[in-house]
Amino acid sequence: MRAATQASTQSSDSWQQALQNRILLVVLSMIVLIPLLASPSNQAMQDLAIKAIQVVAALLAGLLIMRARLPQRIGDVVTFLGTGANLAVLLFFLASVVSLLLGPKDPPLFRLGLTELQRFLAGVLLYFALAYHVRRSGHLTRISNELVYVAGLFSILGLSTLAVQATNEHAILFGDHQLFGGFLMLLLPMPLIAAVTEQEPKPKLVAQVCAVLTFVCLIMSGLRSAWFGAVAMLVALSLFSLIGSRTRDRVTTFKKHYIVPLLTLVACCAFVALQGDIGRTIRRRIYAGNKTLITRQLYWNAAEQLLVTRPVFGIGLGMFPLYQLPYSGEGRPASVVLQNRPALSEMAHNFWLQTAAEQGLVGVSLFAAIIATFLVAGLRRLRHLHGGIRRSLLLASLAGMVGFCIDAMSNPAWQYAQVSIFFWLLLGLGVAALRPRATIDSTD
Repeated sequence: MRAATQASTQSSDSWQQALQNRILLVVLSMIVLIPLLASPSNQAMQDLAIKAIQVVAALLAGLLIMRARLPQRIGDVVTFLGTGANLAVLLFFLASVVSLLLGPKDPPLFRLGLTELQRFLAGVLLYFALAYHVRRSGHLTRISNELVYVAGLFSILGLSTLAVQATNEHAILFGDHQLFGGFLMLLLPMPLIAAVTEQEPKPKLVAQVCAVLTFVCLIMSGLRSAWFGAVAMLVALSLFSLIGSRTRDRVTTFKKHYIVPLLTLVACCAFVALQGDIGRTIRRRIYAGNKTLITRQLYWNAAEQLLVTRPVFGIGLGMFPLYQLPYSGEGRPASVVLQNRPALSEMAHNFWLQTAAEQGLVGVSLFAAIIATFLVAGLRRLRHLHGGIRRSLLLASLAGMVGFCIDAMSNPAWQYAQVSIFFWLLLGLGVAALRPRATIDSTD
């Protein structure tokens, strides 16, 4: 009875802290609301999602300005730039601004590029808000729990589309299975980590159920790039979890925290597969591989040829859907695209190649540097973290970045703010987790 009362009190205090921390409140609201607006096939919903991202960016910018503290010493600036992916993030955003300014000057084209820059700005602001102003372990726990619930809830909604609409071949939400699959792949580490590290029985059970639902729904989304990303994420998670573990406890910890839960996860997924159409979905997507690969290669070749025309800073932010038709022979004329916004089918279906085409070798190299510097800093920090929410979040963030790198090779979803904002969310959480506790506590 006393334990239940204490848990209830801690939960109440956690929510009170969430209400007092305005940045945390904005983040929690965004986690729930933004996915509901993700639908590139619906023009009105897409416009609403863009407006919502702009509102979030404005709120975060205002809160960051109010909380800003000017560095007192050069050493403070050096420390700031050397933390996590800070320097690479700032340089990437600066390169994005340069790419916009060097791109087309026609008002309709410039507005399209400006919308793309706003997408990056929202992500960068979210990254710094999380990395430097969501400081308490209770805040990190609240966001982690929210992401676990969101992954489970949207998995239920996605699977329900298969039951309600018999014509659907995939679990579809967000208006397209590619956006939904990328979203699930990136969030999968959150319930998975919680399922194997949570100590309390009830939250552990909830996390395990959410992990199974997310895993099954990811398969039923039919997105092969997300499948490969999930496999890479699971491998990375298994390897990264060994870093920082005491040598004598590694085998015991691995068996206790990973082998048994993963076997349980596999058994549950196998049971669901026997009851449903997972096997048929996997076979159908494998057999459809050649046809979709040929189409993607046309877009990839178009991106490569556009990169050759302007290799340094690219053809301009958001310009690939407008310029790709003469090179790929696919899609709509630029005039039609400008009237109705770019469609998923007009993206390069490779985040790396499209970023290279639009922002040149400078832009794509700096974005790769964001992930590389975060991975290096995170893996170093793992050696000094032996448990708790910070280690769990850092592991989930590191594994999610690995999965993103693979999925982004063939998934156009990352060109949309409704999905890409969760990349910056996970990155910001990872940097918040790797910052030394003494530094964080001293700023409270």
